[in-house]
Parts: sequence; structure tokens; C-alpha cells
Amino acid sequence: MADKNKNSGFTIKLKHLLIVVFIFISAVPLFFSLQYLNQYAQNQYREQVGEKLEALSLIAKQRILTSVARLEDSAALIASRTQMRAYLAQWGQQQSPELLEQINKIIFDASAAVPHLHEISLYNNEGAPLTSTIEASLEEKLLSPPVKGTKVQAEPFENSLLLTAVTPLILDRKKVGYLKVAFFADFLLELIEERAGLGTTGEWLIVTRSAEGHALFVTPLKYDKNAAFTRIIDKAQIDIPTTQALLGNEILMDQAPDYMGQPVMAYTRYLPKQDWGLVVKMHESEIAQLTVEFKRVLLLLETVIIALAVIIGVIVSFYIAMPIERLRSFTQKVSSGDYSHNVEPSGWLEAKELTHSFNTMTKSLRDLNENLLKKVEERTQELDKANQRLLELANKDELTGVNNRRYFEERLGQEIKRAKRNGSSLALVMLDLDYFKVVNDTWGHLAGDQVLKTVSQKLQYCLRDTDIIARIGGEEFCLVMPDGSYDGVIAHLERIRIDIAALKIIYESHDISISCSMGLAFCRESDTIQSLMERADDALYLSKNAGRNKLSDENGVVQSVMASNTEAKKTGE
Repeated sequence: MADKNKNSGFTIKLKHLLIVVFIFISAVPLFFSLQYLNQYAQNQYREQVGEKLEALSLIAKQRILTSVARLEDSAALIASRTQMRAYLAQWGQQQSPELLEQINKIIFDASAAVPHLHEISLYNNEGAPLTSTIEASLEEKLLSPPVKGTKVQAEPFENSLLLTAVTPLILDRKKVGYLKVAFFADFLLELIEERAGLGTTGEWLIVTRSAEGHALFVTPLKYDKNAAFTRIIDKAQIDIPTTQALLGNEILMDQAPDYMGQPVMAYTRYLPKQDWGLVVKMHESEIAQLTVEFKRVLLLLETVIIALAVIIGVIVSFYIAMPIERLRSFTQKVSSGDYSHNVEPSGWLEAKELTHSFNTMTKSLRDLNENLLKKVEERTQELDKANQRLLELANKDELTGVNNRRYFEERLGQEIKRAKRNGSSLALVMLDLDYFKVVNDTWGHLAGDQVLKTVSQKLQYCLRDTDIIARIGGEEFCLVMPDGSYDGVIAHLERIRIDIAALKIIYESHDISISCSMGLAFCRESDTIQSLMERADDALYLSKNAGRNKLSDENGVVQSVMASNTEAKKTGE
């Protein structure tokens, strides 16, 4: 009886020892591994939030730049009206009511064709108002007229927001006044209201620089609806994201105070041409709350896994101890002379199944990680495609599909540098459609659009791959032709002029004919973008003054006139 109790006690001790050993070698390492995974997952989640803010801010910046570029293009189209500038120049010499009436007619006609337009106003050289489509604007002097180029700025208007583009008007290389075009900036208000992916505390901030250099909010805020053009962040507060944005820093900021003093995670962007700052942010409290919820789920998962590990360890310990207990029982019976029982073999099936379960769990985690990496790669590719599409929209003319003025000036500057560096030739051609206004007045603006599209397609077909074509005004195009001889460029342009004059453009069963005048200038060592364009523009005026449908270089008309378009001569351009 004593031997039996001794053997039973030995078996119990063995089971307890095995249980402790299995718990230690399985549950303890697993506990520390899961704790590390918990911390790593939290850090990864914060990084994902930061990457999301970075991607969203980049897309928003491209959207704003594209919309502003369209605004500038619309202002350039209006400013390109030659007759308006000519009347304005005459007004500077003789203020007759007839001239003012003609100017009013032009700007009111232009306003009818531009969507989202609020006003068109003209000012003299001193910034004093001359005429406007909005009577209230006649009482406001133009503040700080731009020295050159187009100046875009945001202005409050009742319960809305305006974006104004102010540009000098040049005729024969002389400034004759200023044009101000104001558009409703609904896209900015829609952007700040669109908070998809930013949780409950996420917010968009758009700021400009006040006269004193402080950050001035342009749009209403989520927590301050009256902040537009009233709320200011002192420029000395450099730890605030809006200040960093106006400093030109595009960075991710953690635990940074916002305008309410709340700690936030924010990504800052800067729009240098407009001198605007763009910030997208989320409160750290919301990110922490989401992290806590994520951590709670992980802790629950850890508890379940460790409990399973303990249970499995106990079961495995019992099964491992069972063969030893049977062997001892068999030994006791043999010692007493009982040979009627055999020891049943006991394998390690349970241990094998446990190993298989852990292998299955490891494979599931690996597959989950691969799927997450694949989704991240797919989202990255989608963002790259979206960014490429935004870049194309920013560089293309919406109507004709050719390059716009912004892209043209950038490429022309590059080609001028290349021509000077390599000592090669570079030709710039200003091309203007003759009597285009007759087409619009006779058949309507849709017919005019059809003419512009057809001529653009013909130009793209006729030009070389190395040539550049851009629409820089209403009916005005620019061609950049590198590495061509004088005679070769003249012959090429003359063929283009003849092909355009031979076009038969069909619009609602009407045959429309059009011709073009060209001005040609070759790049000199001392040329800048402005000087080269001015000489090409002067050559274009030579073609216009010589009767149109001609090609002129800087010295005069270089080719004979084709048959005139008699129908288009009924009225002036």
C-alpha cells in the first residue's frame, strides 16, 4: 500500500512539473512576443495615420493648384482680347463715352462665357477703377497692383469666398491698365467640408499671410465658423502647423498645438506662388482613442492565446505522463506475478496536432501580412496615377487638349537655356486665327470651339515630336521649334499656313473656313522669355497689319498672301 501511494505521488509530481515546464516554454515567450507586437502595431498605426495625412494633403494641394491654374487661364483668355486693350489704350488718351461703351460690351460678352464668375473689372495705370460688371467695384481702388504676371489672392464675399486674379494689360509693350477677374471659390469651401478619412476631429486649414506676416485663415473652421479673414495666428508661434506651412515646410508634426491649443497630428503643405499654407490635421486624442481600442482588441487576443497555451500545456503534460503511469502499473503487476496485462503504446499525436495548429496560425498571420502589403502597394499605385492625372490637368488646355500657357512658359525657358548652352537654333512662332470673332458672332461660341479644336489637331499633326505647341490666349497659339534652319522653319510654317487655310470645318451643316497669321522670331544670346515673345508678337502684328494670312519674321513679311477669306472680312477682329 505504501509503494502504491509512493508511485502515485511520483506521477502527480511529474505532471505538475511538466505543466510548469510547458507553460514556461510556451506562454511566457508568447506573452512577451505579443507585448512587443502590441507596441509595434501601435507605432505602425500612427505611421499609417501620418502617411494618410501626407497623401491626402498632397492630393488636396494638387486640386487647389489645378483650380487656381484654370482661374489664371480664364483671366489670361479675357486679357488676351486685343480690341479691349486697344480701346483701353485709346481711353488713356481721350475719355470718350463711345470708347467706354465698347469696353463695357467686351467685358460683359466675356463674362457670359466664363463659369463661376463673379466680376470683371478694369483699372487704369494708377489702379483707379474704370469699369466693371459689378457696380460696387467702381468705388474700390485696386490695392498693390502686380508689377508683372498674374497675382491671385483670396477675398471674403458675404457668406462665400472669392478668388481674384489681377493681371497687367499690355499693348505694344506698354502697360495700358489692369484687369481684375473674381471667381467664386466654391471648391475651397467644398474641400474644408469634405473630411472623409479624417475621423470626427479631422480638419482642413487654409491660411494666407497678413500684411504683418501673420497666418490669416482664409476659410471657416470646424470649431470657429467666423474665422475666415478674422482669426490670426502670430508668426512667432512656430510650433503651430499653420505657421510651419507658411514658412514653406512640408512636414509631419506630432503632438503639435493647433489654433485651439489642442495637440494634433498634422501634415503641412505650401503653395509658393499664392503664398498659401495648407494643413490637414487630426486630434491626438482621437488617434490615441483608436490606438486604445486597437490595444484592447490585442490584449483580448493575447489573453485567449495564452489561455489556450496553458490549456494545451496541461493536456500535453497529462498525455506525456500517461505512458509512464501505465509503465509503473505494469511493473507493479509483473512484480506481483500478474502477466495478464500489456502496456498499450501511447504516441505523440496530441503534440503533433498542437504543432500543426501553431504552424497553421503562423501561415495565417503570414498570409494576412502579405495581403496587407499588397493592398498598400495597390493604394500607392492608385495615388501615383491620381497625381499623374492631376499633373496632366494642370498642364493641358481644357478645350483643345494642347499645352496651356503655364506649361509653355516653363518649357520655353528650358529650351532657351538649352539653345544657348549648345549653340543651336530655336524658333518661336506666335500664331493667331484671323477674324475669329466673325466665327463666334456668326455661328456662336460652340462653332468657335470647334474651330479651335480642329486647328489644334492640325497643328499637332503637322509638327515634329520635338516641337512644342500651346494655347496661350483665346485664338492665339505658340509654337516652339528647336534645331531648325531659317529656310527649313520658313518652309515648314508656310505649309502649315496653307494647310490651315485649306481646312473645311463642318459645324451643323455649315462649312467654316479660317486662316491664320504668324510671327516668327529666332532666339538670340541676350534673349529672355519676355523679350523673345515680344519680338515674335511684333512680327505677328506685321502679318496682321499687312492684311492677315501671312507669315512674318522680325524684318517683315516673308511669303506672299494666299487667297483672302472674303467672308471673314465683313468685320474687324
